[in-house]
Amino acid sequence: MTINVCNPEVVPTPESYWGKVNSIGPRSCYDEGKRFAEALLVAYHKQYGLDVNIPRIFNSYGLRLREDGLYGRAMSRFIMQALADLPITIYGDGRQTRPFCYITDTVTGLMLLTSSDKAKDEVVNVGNTQEVTILELAKKIKALTKCKSPLTFQPLPKDDPRRRCPDTSKLEKLVGWKPNMIKLHYWVTSRISYVIILVAKNRHYRAIRKVLAILPSFFFGIKITKIPIMSVERAATCPVL
Repeated sequence: MTINVCNPEVVPTPESYWGKVNSIGPRSCYDEGKRFAEALLVAYHKQYGLDVNIPRIFNSYGLRLREDGLYGRAMSRFIMQALADLPITIYGDGRQTRPFCYITDTVTGLMLLTSSDKAKDEVVNVGNTQEVTILELAKKIKALTKCKSPLTFQPLPKDDPRRRCPDTSKLEKLVGWKPNMIKLHYWVTSRISYVIILVAKNRHYRAIRKVLAILPSFFFGIKITKIPIMSVERAATCPVL
C-alpha cells in the first residue's frame, strides 16, 4: 500500500512522511482505505503482539497490466490507443510523474521483506526511484508504435498526485534490495509486443467463436448469444480513471 499524497512536501518520500490527502475527495475511499489498513495492522501489533510488515507499494507494472475499465492504467491505455491509431489521452499537462517499477522487482522486494527478521514491524517503501512524466511515457509509446495518434489533453482529475517517488533506502538497508533500473524503452517495447501477440491470438478466436457458441446448444440445449472477444478498438475506448 502507498500513503498517497496530492502534492508531497518531501520527494523522494520517506516512510516517516505522514502524507497529505483529502479525506472527502473523489479519491478518499482509495487513499483512506490504505491508511486505515495500516492503522489496523499497527493496532493489532500493539494490542495482540501480531507480527506485521507494512509495505508501501509505489506504481508497479507488468505485461498484463490492464488497460480497460475503472482501473485501467496509463501505460496500457496509451499502447492500446496507439495501436488503434486513436487519440492518446493525457490528463492534465502530462508533467505529473510516476516511478514505474516492474512487477518482478516489486514481488522480490515484498518476499525479502516478509522473510527478514530485521524488517519485522517496519513500514517500508517498495518501488522505483526513477521518475517518468506521463507526457514522456506517451511520446515514447507514440514513437515506438509509429502510430498516427495525436496527443490530446483532458482536465486533470481532482486530487491526482503531481509527483510520486519513494525513498527506498530503508528497504535496501534492511534486506539489500533495490529495483533494477530497466530503461523506459525496454519495458514499453515489451508491453507493446505482448499486446500485439494478445490481440493476434484473440483474432484467431474469432474464427472458432461461432463453433463455440453452438456447441453448448447442440449438446445441452443451452444457447450462448455472445462470447466476448478483446480488440484493440474496444479496449482503447473503455473509460478509465
